[in-house]
Parts: sequence; structure tokens; C-alpha cells
Amino acid sequence: MYEFNKSLGRLSQQVSKSLGIRLEKKFRSEGIRMNGAQWSILSMLQQSDCVTQQCVGTTLQMDKVTLTRAVNALEKHGYLTRSPLTDDRRINEIRLSKRGKKIYSTLAPLAEATLVEAFAGIDKKEAGAMMKTLDKVYKNLHTT
Repeated sequence: MYEFNKSLGRLSQQVSKSLGIRLEKKFRSEGIRMNGAQWSILSMLQQSDCVTQQCVGTTLQMDKVTLTRAVNALEKHGYLTRSPLTDDRRINEIRLSKRGKKIYSTLAPLAEATLVEAFAGIDKKEAGAMMKTLDKVYKNLHTT
């Protein structure tokens, strides 16, 4: 029987939201205003071969409005460049700028520290098993 208090959806949403809030606080403590969506895009561009705005949105499962707002803000701050990839102006290539790479290197340790806090009291084997299980849950839901 479904129980809200034991719901995977509720718990995963609360964990995700809490991680984002904690991360944004750390960023602000360094004088950087960047939200979770912007950080996700920035870090993905640093670590992925995904170069189109559409690929980023699909991979992060981000709706078009949220994606566009986040990309606009990152571009405004000079953290990424955006240009049409083809004659179709709806397909944009986005890449980290030099400034984007620099801010990534400043923020990545803060993101890592946030994860250390999140996993406090959880041994590496247990954390690894949890991540593996969540990845399986995601794949089960994503492929069907």
C-alpha cells in the first residue's frame, strides 16, 4: 500500500531540494549567485560532450523555460557562449567560456563539500550501493 511518508518520490524530491538549497548557500557565501539549475548546466558542460542546448535540456530533463532562463543567466554573466549551430536558429551550441571554466573550478570544491556533508555518517560501500540502486531505479523509469 502506498504511504506518503515512505514514498521514494517524496524523499528523493526532498533530498534534491535540500542539496540545492545547501549548495546555493555555499555559493552565496563566496559571493556567487547561482542556482541549482545553472550549476547543473555549468558542471555538465565542463564534464560532458553535450554541446547543444537541446542535448543539455534532454540529459538534465529540464523543461524548456527553466533551461532557457538558466542559459540566459549564465550567458549574461559571461559563463558560457551560445551560438546557432546550423541555419536553424532553434538549435544552439553552448560552451563554457574561459570565465565559465574559472567559476567552475571555484564552485566545484563547494559542490564536493556539499556532497561530503550529505554523505556524513554513511560509509563508502553503503553510499555506493545507494547510488547504484538509484541509478537502476532511474533506468527502470526512464526506459519504460
